[in-house]
Amino acid sequence: MDEIEELTEAEMLALAALLRVLIRADGAFSADEHAALSAVAASVTLMVERDADDSATYRTTGEPLQPLGDDALFALIERAGRELPDEASIRTLARTVTRPAARATIHALLFEVAASDGIAIGESAVLDWLAECWALGGLEGALG
Repeated sequence: MDEIEELTEAEMLALAALLRVLIRADGAFSADEHAALSAVAASVTLMVERDADDSATYRTTGEPLQPLGDDALFALIERAGRELPDEASIRTLARTVTRPAARATIHALLFEVAASDGIAIGESAVLDWLAECWALGGLEGALG
C-alpha cells in the first residue's frame, strides 16, 4: 500500500490479532513474513480523534500521518495474544469491524503477509473466512 491507512484502536487490535493467527498458521515465522510485517507497520496509523465538526488536528496543521512502526506493531500483536487468547475471541472482535475501508485495508494487509512466503492452507482459511464475514467478495469462505 502506498498510502498510510488510518484504523481505530479496535480495528488495529483486530488487525494485530489476525496477523498473529497468520504468523502462527504455517508454524514458522519466516524472514519474508517479518519483512511483510514491517511493510504493514509502515502502512497503518492509529486514527486521530476528530472533533464534533469532523476536523482533526493533523489535518489543520498540515502534519503528515506517521506510520505505526515495527515496535508498536509487535507490541500490539503481543497485546492481542494476551487479550484475545482463542479463535472465538478473535472472530468476535473481527465481526465488530464495520467500516468498509477498514475491512478492505485489514484484508489486503493480511493477504500481503500471507502471500509473502506462499499462502498456507491455514492462512487461506483465515482470509476466506474474513472475506465471507465482511462480504468482501471474490473469495469463498472456508470457515464457519
